[in-house]
Amino acid sequence: KDLEPYEAARIVKELLVHMVIESDSPDISIFIQFLRKDFDLDNDGDLVLFLCRQNPLILKYISDELGDDIK
Repeated sequence: KDLEPYEAARIVKELLVHMVIESDSPDISIFIQFLRKDFDLDNDGDLVLFLCRQNPLILKYISDELGDDIK
């Protein structure tokens, strides 16, 4: 069975979220870039808050606007 595009996008987003949460290396910026570009991370405050609670290293990679709301 083929995946519908929205299902594939959901799976990719979930994988990226898990990679961000588990990452403690400079590679985290790559995953953040994908979330920012492909999943509009900078406008998803709930996701950013969730990610920052899971991995505080994320704070230095998010937009200043969202970072001020979270800090």
